[in-house]
Amino acid sequence: MKNYLTLLFTSLQFFVFAQKQQSISGYIYDANTNQPLVGVNVQLQNTPYGTSSNLSGFYSISLPQGTYTLIATHIGYLLQKQEVIVSN
Repeated sequence: MKNYLTLLFTSLQFFVFAQKQQSISGYIYDANTNQPLVGVNVQLQNTPYGTSSNLSGFYSISLPQGTYTLIATHIGYLLQKQEVIVSN
């Protein structure tokens, strides 16, 4: 039986750094149990940007403005994709 990830963008926080860097962050939960998922790989498709979720299911990635496809993967779960637009 495949499990489902819930990508929860509780706050798409945008911070301005040098060179127009922004930040995208959120929490990842198991869709059935609503428990945070640790170690979920979060990547932006076709870019070098990525991270993994911490003990609270939280992740954060700093990146330039643009349109991206966010991909979340974890062993035993179905891959999840979400298009995100990062701007000021």
